[in-house]
Amino acid sequence: MNRPSRLLLSALVGIDLLLLLAHVSGFVIRGEAFLIFNLDTEANLPTWWSSTKFAMAGTLMMVMVLRTELRKLTPILLGLLFFAFSLDEAVSLHERLGHFFADHVATGSTMRRKDAFLWPVLFGIPALLCIGIVFRWLRKEGFMSASLWRDFAIAIVVLFTGAVGMEIVAFNPLVSIPQTSEVYQVLAALEEMLEHVGASLLVWASYRAMVQGSLRRAAF
Repeated sequence: MNRPSRLLLSALVGIDLLLLLAHVSGFVIRGEAFLIFNLDTEANLPTWWSSTKFAMAGTLMMVMVLRTELRKLTPILLGLLFFAFSLDEAVSLHERLGHFFADHVATGSTMRRKDAFLWPVLFGIPALLCIGIVFRWLRKEGFMSASLWRDFAIAIVVLFTGAVGMEIVAFNPLVSIPQTSEVYQVLAALEEMLEHVGASLLVWASYRAMVQGSLRRAAF
């Protein structure tokens, strides 16, 4: 890992940790998170930061495609996917989908927070499978080195462990964890931090892809 790459990753994760510290400080000082630093709500600094990182990853992928003049659709799809993640964070699309599923799929159900449980199951898991297919195409095309492919895969696993896995655990009707409990607060903070670190890893991997592609082109 070269120095610029290391500095980028350190800066991204450092900001993630500062947001976690601000979130936890709210509970220490006033018994609940500060509204603008609450990791468990939308339309605040953590959400905007997450949206910004996804947009950065998408931009880096598109720059890489332009610099290398790569005539492959798959890397472009990957960049567009990151922009879709950014849009989702900005407009709370997956939350809206959760409410839609809850109103139309589980009408009359007594499931607690069925909106938060249904969207990861009905939308999150299929999305992860689609991403896996895209990454398989990328690997077959020889677009990324083995180490770079691994870094992207780790980023996606970390991201979806938080976004999908932790929500399924926290809102599983078989577990029924009260939202006022300390266990829920820990799970919520862990979920959001995994999402943030996953997004930071995506930016870092996208930056490495851009640099690697530029070096490859310069060699010819």
